[in-house]
Amino acid sequence: SSLDAWKFPLVFLDFETMNPALPRFDGCGPYRHVAFQFSVHRMDSLEAEIVHTEFLHEADSDPRPTLIPALLKACDGEGSIVAYFGKFESDRILEMAEFSPFHKEALETLVPRIVDPLPLIREHVYDNEFKGSFSLKSVAPGILGKQQSYEGMLVANGSEAQRAYSELIHANTTADRKRELVTASLEYCKKDTLVMVELARWLFALVAEKK
Repeated sequence: SSLDAWKFPLVFLDFETMNPALPRFDGCGPYRHVAFQFSVHRMDSLEAEIVHTEFLHEADSDPRPTLIPALLKACDGEGSIVAYFGKFESDRILEMAEFSPFHKEALETLVPRIVDPLPLIREHVYDNEFKGSFSLKSVAPGILGKQQSYEGMLVANGSEAQRAYSELIHANTTADRKRELVTASLEYCKKDTLVMVELARWLFALVAEKK
């Protein structure tokens, strides 16, 4: 997808999900992904300040009834929704639409708005720092510098986010530990969308240089 197809305001979206072997909620099969968290950064223009919205379901219950309205509010408008490896976000949104007939139409309007920077980077950019991987965790520090590394974070990848969430909602987890897990989980998901913002700025600057 070309950057020309990206329509402002840009909405940068990332989900964190769980996919247990034994389904925990109605309508879920084994290993079915259920989003329990999202981060959104909204950018009205390249010069504008970005606005952040986040959601984390902290109770041991189905996250979808509260996550879905929050997601629709955060993604309101007609601009492009930027998601790295966007098929993952598309699939989760379509599953939410299947789960919630009331929100089905609104959720389905989000999917055509999704644009994915991954193909652009894979086709036009390579750096030895990627070490053969085009994951966001490899590409971000490779292109943007070591300050965008995820090293040293309490939650630093999707698997750790799942484990942190399982501990967060466990009845035996102390209040202090819950606060620590909430902070770490929010920081991780926020970093994913913030890194996408910086990648988008880098891509737009690269295109402008070549014109």
